[in-house]
Amino acid sequence: MDDKNWVLKANLVDTNFVNDNNPSGKLAVANEDFFYYKSNGKKMNISTVPIDLFMNISDTEATEFVLDQTNDNGFYYNPNSSMALGNYHATVNWSLVSAPS
Repeated sequence: MDDKNWVLKANLVDTNFVNDNNPSGKLAVANEDFFYYKSNGKKMNISTVPIDLFMNISDTEATEFVLDQTNDNGFYYNPNSSMALGNYHATVNWSLVSAPS
């Protein structure tokens, strides 16, 4: 296997962000585009389905990779007015996969 090629994947474990302590007493789940990463104008929703956030496919080994958080790039939350009041939580699974191109 060529260890110079890799992919960083992210997904939510089990369910989207959940608010299990809201005033109505009902379980509230955030919308699918609640948590996302934006890179160069491209919005990538992070949900229960794994997505490829970054990849390195190269003949040279990358020794350092910087997550671009400048300008509009970065991780965002997108609450909307239909969400129940309360605290939302989730677990994010990060996978660094080394694979041939």
